[in-house]
Amino acid sequence: MKGQVLAVMAMMAVAHLSALSMAKPPKGEQNKFKKLMKRFDYESWESCNNSTCLKNACECDECVVCDAETDSILSVDWSGVGLQLHKGKVPQKDISKFLKKAKHLESFDITNNTALLEDSRDCIKLKECSKNEELCEADFTICNMPTGAPTIAPRNYANEWEYFYDVSNGAGWNKEAGKFTPFPCTGKGTGKVKAVDNKYIYCTDGYLTEIYFHNQYVDGEVSPEIIEAILTSPGFTSFYIHDDDYALTTTSCIDSMHEIFEPYGPVAVEDFVADNITICPLDDPVEDETEAWTIMFDALGGKDWKKCSGKRTNPSDCNYLTQVGGYFTEINFTEKMGFDDVSDLKYEILKFAMTLQFLEVFDISGEKVCFSEEYQDLLGCDDTVECTFHASCDDEEEE
Repeated sequence: MKGQVLAVMAMMAVAHLSALSMAKPPKGEQNKFKKLMKRFDYESWESCNNSTCLKNACECDECVVCDAETDSILSVDWSGVGLQLHKGKVPQKDISKFLKKAKHLESFDITNNTALLEDSRDCIKLKECSKNEELCEADFTICNMPTGAPTIAPRNYANEWEYFYDVSNGAGWNKEAGKFTPFPCTGKGTGKVKAVDNKYIYCTDGYLTEIYFHNQYVDGEVSPEIIEAILTSPGFTSFYIHDDDYALTTTSCIDSMHEIFEPYGPVAVEDFVADNITICPLDDPVEDETEAWTIMFDALGGKDWKKCSGKRTNPSDCNYLTQVGGYFTEINFTEKMGFDDVSDLKYEILKFAMTLQFLEVFDISGEKVCFSEEYQDLLGCDDTVECTFHASCDDEEEE
């Protein structure tokens, strides 16, 4: 009998804990919502700016709607509340992180905030918005939004494709996949065309939006302007050409690509794989990132490091860093660098890493520098950045 009573009590306790956990709003999207409010300088807003909204978005009734049972955020209406730029720009990275975490979000409205129009960029890349054209409302231009494309090849894309076909050995392409000429998206709807095994192109409402050629025998030399024309065709998302025995090259590196890449990073499309095509570095890399490197370098005694001690002004020559088009994308301090043991060591590294707009890998396993969970969240670890720390960090208590 006693055992039955204990079992019932245990079940009641579990049910109570489950109820408590259900009452809490989803942590990930709440954290990103809170950070986004701060990035938009919520204290200066005309409404939706109280501390209650900051602590729990679902208690901000005037601008947020949540699911009654799960507290998942369903809609955010910040229209006309007075959103501000962050360091002169729309905080696209923070918006993207929130939209990615808010799995059940149906509407995100940031219209009628005139300050956001002062961002000088031609368009703002918000991938979740471009994937779902009904999700976001904004007065600025969102990159790669559907444009109601016609069902036939627009402008001169057909000519550009056929030129690409001719100069890259189109007649000798793998016969299994057929000859992709004339322009294969003409008169087509949406879907794969000439798809066989690992070889296809993808059309979206008459536009060429993906090329995936694996061992398609693509060979030859093409002008960089043609590659640029393909990459900038409306809605284009993926360029993949890999051959074990053949090589597609360009007459020179692809220049002026910063006009395509800006403002959203070193690649304009989700995937760009072409073994022998190089992209010219930007003439003027992001000044904030270069400055942040020199500040950290000086603060941590860079001139006396065991590695990269002479790379204060040319970090691209440090084998433990990766840059694409002037942007830092990887930090791989997998060996002991020899940082000075300064009191704000973590802060200097964190400040540098947080400046990097397109960081994908943050590996400092060579140094015993451990970051708390809060710091890791600031870096985007387990979200947009792959983070690795010293093995001993797993045994340390979080700060």
